[in-house]
Amino acid sequence: MTIVLTRCKISIRIAEVPIINADTLQQLKSLYAEAFDDSTEAREFFFARGFCAERCACIEENGRVVSALYWLPRTLCVSGKRLKCGLIAAVATLKSERCKGYAARAMNAALVRMRAAGLEIAVLYPDIKGYYERFGFVQITNKKFPSADGALSKQPGGLFAAKPWRPEADGAVELNSAPAPTLLSLYNRRMAGADVYFERTIEDMRYKIDECLADGGEVYPVMRGDEPVGYFMKCAEIEEACIPEQSELDNISQSGLVPCSLLPAACGHMFRLLDTGITDARKIAELTKKTFAGKKILILDRY
Repeated sequence: MTIVLTRCKISIRIAEVPIINADTLQQLKSLYAEAFDDSTEAREFFFARGFCAERCACIEENGRVVSALYWLPRTLCVSGKRLKCGLIAAVATLKSERCKGYAARAMNAALVRMRAAGLEIAVLYPDIKGYYERFGFVQITNKKFPSADGALSKQPGGLFAAKPWRPEADGAVELNSAPAPTLLSLYNRRMAGADVYFERTIEDMRYKIDECLADGGEVYPVMRGDEPVGYFMKCAEIEEACIPEQSELDNISQSGLVPCSLLPAACGHMFRLLDTGITDARKIAELTKKTFAGKKILILDRY
């Protein structure tokens, strides 16, 4: 179904499932490039491996894409229950068309479609505060991410970062000395004890590895002695840090290899329950906050 709104002789099309032809796809890529400073390789990887028309909400004005967002399928584990989740990413509007309500229309359309698809919760990691609350999102985590001003170095009995694991010379998705199963095992070990976290499959971990490598990044093992106990995925900045305890970073000296100090993020992860039967955004936010109150939440994904 396609809804067409006409106002001031401007035709605005909100596609329930966008018809993505070659021209529309190129417009989506151009919008992404304008809004985000990701490398060309990272952008192409996203559209080759992460993009799906059924998980894209875009707004078109007279045949021109002016706003879009995407969501990735995830499973959120909450106190032993597995919830179908949409991890929202790359919310963007053309610079020339901002402050006209296009992103809000895209978000509302996405939430309707996610709920219709049977998803139970939406999660996003915004870089601004004060916007997504109007849709019923509430900040659940006070996330901190590693900064770029320190590094793990070898200390007697402590953690240190070894040289990065390298991919196979032929470009295979597996890493030579650290296959995806190894990273998945380290990830699952880190999630143990958390009440709320994203479940990962071996395919999810391979995607994360390939995404990092496609952006010119590297995967560093974090060692204790001869045993890998965690890892970093580092591109232009740390994309993911999975180590035994984030607090241990504060006690490790710096040597200029891998970032280790923690900086507060602009905004933590925001959650929104989808299947509530409630339309009031404030009440949805209250119910969402109550659902996750008092739980140990450990989310490494930014998008």
